[in-house]
Amino acid sequence: MQTPTHSLAGKLALVTGAGSGIGRAAALELAGMGCHVILVGRTEALLEASRGTIEAAGGTAEVLAADITDADWLATLGARPVDVLVNNAATFAPYGVLEHLQDEAIEEVFATIVRAALLLDRHLIAGMKQRGFGRVIQIGSIAAQFGAQGQVPYAAAKASLVGLTRSLAAEGAHHGVTVNLIEP
Repeated sequence: MQTPTHSLAGKLALVTGAGSGIGRAAALELAGMGCHVILVGRTEALLEASRGTIEAAGGTAEVLAADITDADWLATLGARPVDVLVNNAATFAPYGVLEHLQDEAIEEVFATIVRAALLLDRHLIAGMKQRGFGRVIQIGSIAAQFGAQGQVPYAAAKASLVGLTRSLAAEGAHHGVTVNLIEP
């Protein structure tokens, strides 16, 4: 691991969906920049593997296995002074046309992608504003702009992140908090 030269060195970062894919990559990058990373996700074994990779490279991380669709998990997080938040966790409804999808599948997509991000943003933004520093990154999708046949709930949920990001960015701008959306 290289010696951190970025302004994020020594900061506390939290990444949801950190056990695999984009979340894991974000966690590894933040650790490489000198952040202590809280790895959040449902599957503890995947989170432990991410932590092992981070620690083997000389970084520090901790595992917080949680179902972020259950708002009670925020009590486990407590008042930790998180400086960098990556809202990455996502899920898909079964592929199919909207009229064939069950209510529960639609609700799970919105609970994971939109509601969990909104509640976590709310939980952490006040502390970021008070400290005069914060970085929030929402992981969106090009499906928000172009749609996704067979994945209407996913595309709609990712489109919701656009409004959430723009609004939260306006609220945090005068307090040293930046909020951005990445659409891979």
